[in-house]
Amino acid sequence: MSGSMPPGASTPPALPMPGLVPAAAPVPPASWLPFAGTAERRGALIRLTAEGGNGFIELDGDDVGSTPEGRFFVRQGAIARHVDEPPRGDATARPPPDAVAGECPSGITCCVGSVLICCADFKVIGIGRGAWGCQRDGFVP
Repeated sequence: MSGSMPPGASTPPALPMPGLVPAAAPVPPASWLPFAGTAERRGALIRLTAEGGNGFIELDGDDVGSTPEGRFFVRQGAIARHVDEPPRGDATARPPPDAVAGECPSGITCCVGSVLICCADFKVIGIGRGAWGCQRDGFVP
Protein backbone atom coordinates (compact mmCIF):
# COMPACT_ATOMS: atom_id res chain seq x y z
CA MET A 1 0.00 0.00 0.00
CA SER A 2 1.23 3.45 -0.70
CA GLY A 3 -0.24 6.62 0.64
CA SER A 4 0.18 9.62 2.81
CA MET A 5 -1.93 11.75 5.08
CA PRO A 6 -4.16 14.28 3.33
CA PRO A 7 -2.48 17.69 2.95
CA GLY A 8 -3.12 19.95 5.92
CA ALA A 9 -4.43 17.15 8.15
CA SER A 10 -3.84 17.94 11.82
CA THR A 11 -5.70 15.14 13.58
CA PRO A 12 -5.81 11.43 12.87
CA PRO A 13 -8.52 10.50 10.40
CA ALA A 14 -11.43 8.55 11.85
CA LEU A 15 -11.58 4.84 11.21
CA PRO A 16 -14.84 3.71 9.60
CA MET A 17 -15.70 1.66 12.69
CA PRO A 18 -18.47 2.30 15.23
CA GLY A 19 -17.32 3.73 18.53
CA LEU A 20 -13.80 4.78 17.56
CA VAL A 21 -12.86 8.15 19.00
CA PRO A 22 -9.91 9.92 17.33
CA ALA A 23 -7.09 11.22 19.49
CA ALA A 24 -8.01 14.51 21.14
CA ALA A 25 -4.69 16.29 20.59
CA PRO A 26 -3.74 17.59 17.14
CA VAL A 27 -1.01 15.49 15.55
CA PRO A 28 1.34 16.62 12.78
CA PRO A 29 0.77 14.62 9.56
CA ALA A 30 4.42 13.53 9.52
CA SER A 31 3.83 11.41 12.63
CA TRP A 32 1.47 9.00 10.80
CA LEU A 33 2.90 6.01 8.93
CA PRO A 34 1.00 4.11 6.21
CA PHE A 35 0.04 0.52 7.05
CA ALA A 36 -0.25 -2.05 4.25
CA GLY A 37 -3.28 -4.11 5.22
CA THR A 38 -6.68 -4.07 6.89
CA ALA A 39 -8.07 -2.98 10.27
CA GLU A 40 -10.51 -4.58 12.70
CA ARG A 41 -11.75 -3.33 16.07
CA ARG A 42 -11.19 -5.73 18.99
CA GLY A 43 -12.54 -4.03 22.09
CA ALA A 44 -10.34 -1.04 22.92
CA LEU A 45 -7.67 -2.23 20.48
CA ILE A 46 -7.40 -2.11 16.71
CA ARG A 47 -5.93 -5.16 14.97
CA LEU A 48 -4.05 -4.29 11.80
CA THR A 49 -3.46 -7.34 9.61
CA ALA A 50 -0.75 -7.12 6.96
CA GLU A 51 -1.62 -7.76 3.33
CA GLY A 52 -1.86 -11.45 2.60
CA GLY A 53 -2.34 -12.23 6.31
CA ASN A 54 1.42 -11.91 6.84
CA GLY A 55 1.30 -11.02 10.55
CA PHE A 56 -0.66 -8.46 12.56
CA ILE A 57 -0.21 -5.78 15.20
CA GLU A 58 -2.67 -4.60 17.83
CA LEU A 59 -2.61 -1.00 18.97
CA ASP A 60 -4.68 1.35 21.10
CA GLY A 61 -7.44 2.99 19.05
CA ASP A 62 -5.86 6.46 19.39
CA ASP A 63 -2.76 5.16 17.58
CA VAL A 64 -4.58 4.12 14.39
CA GLY A 65 -6.25 6.28 11.76
CA SER A 66 -7.68 5.91 8.28
CA THR A 67 -8.74 7.90 5.25
CA PRO A 68 -12.19 7.70 3.63
CA GLU A 69 -10.53 5.69 0.85
CA GLY A 70 -9.73 2.92 3.35
CA ARG A 71 -6.00 3.51 3.82
CA PHE A 72 -4.77 2.91 7.36
CA PHE A 73 -2.10 4.73 9.35
CA VAL A 74 -0.18 4.08 12.58
CA ARG A 75 1.11 6.81 14.86
CA GLN A 76 4.91 6.89 14.94
CA GLY A 77 6.02 6.29 18.52
CA ALA A 78 2.96 4.13 19.38
CA ILE A 79 3.57 1.02 21.47
CA ALA A 80 2.22 -2.22 20.02
CA ARG A 81 0.14 -4.16 22.56
CA HIS A 82 0.53 -7.42 20.65
CA VAL A 83 2.42 -8.44 17.52
CA ASP A 84 2.04 -11.62 15.53
CA GLU A 85 5.26 -11.72 13.54
CA PRO A 86 5.12 -12.39 9.81
CA PRO A 87 5.28 -16.13 9.09
CA ARG A 88 6.71 -15.29 5.67
CA GLY A 89 9.48 -12.80 5.35
CA ASP A 90 13.04 -11.95 4.50
CA ALA A 91 15.25 -10.49 7.22
CA THR A 92 17.78 -9.33 4.61
CA ALA A 93 15.73 -6.12 4.36
CA ARG A 94 16.16 -5.48 8.10
CA PRO A 95 18.02 -2.21 8.71
CA PRO A 96 21.43 -2.56 10.36
CA PRO A 97 21.33 -2.04 14.14
CA ASP A 98 23.32 1.20 14.02
CA ALA A 99 20.83 2.70 11.53
CA VAL A 100 17.97 2.47 14.06
CA ALA A 101 19.92 2.82 17.32
CA GLY A 102 18.49 6.28 18.03
CA GLU A 103 14.91 4.93 18.07
CA CYS A 104 15.62 1.29 18.97
CA PRO A 105 18.38 0.65 21.52
CA SER A 106 18.54 -3.09 20.75
CA GLY A 107 18.84 -2.46 17.01
CA ILE A 108 16.59 -5.47 16.39
CA THR A 109 13.41 -4.75 14.47
CA CYS A 110 10.30 -6.43 13.11
CA CYS A 111 8.33 -5.29 10.05
CA VAL A 112 4.59 -5.91 9.73
CA GLY A 113 2.49 -4.24 7.05
CA SER A 114 5.41 -1.95 6.14
CA VAL A 115 5.54 -0.63 9.72
CA LEU A 116 8.91 -0.94 11.49
CA ILE A 117 8.73 -1.97 15.16
CA CYS A 118 11.56 -2.11 17.71
CA CYS A 119 11.74 -5.57 19.27
CA ALA A 120 13.11 -4.25 22.59
CA ASP A 121 10.17 -2.05 23.57
CA PHE A 122 7.57 -2.69 20.81
CA LYS A 123 7.68 0.96 19.71
CA VAL A 124 6.63 1.88 16.16
CA ILE A 125 9.73 3.60 14.79
CA GLY A 126 9.21 4.03 11.05
CA ILE A 127 8.46 2.51 7.68
CA GLY A 128 10.00 -0.79 6.61
CA ARG A 129 10.30 -2.43 3.22
CA GLY A 130 9.41 -6.10 3.36
CA ALA A 131 8.39 -8.35 6.24
CA TRP A 132 10.41 -10.02 8.98
CA GLY A 133 10.12 -11.05 12.61
CA CYS A 134 12.21 -10.45 15.73
CA GLN A 135 13.81 -13.88 15.52
CA ARG A 136 12.84 -14.89 19.04
CA ASP A 137 9.95 -16.66 20.75
CA GLY A 138 6.99 -14.53 21.70
CA PHE A 139 6.32 -10.89 21.07
CA VAL A 140 3.82 -9.83 23.70
CA PRO A 141 4.80 -6.92 25.97
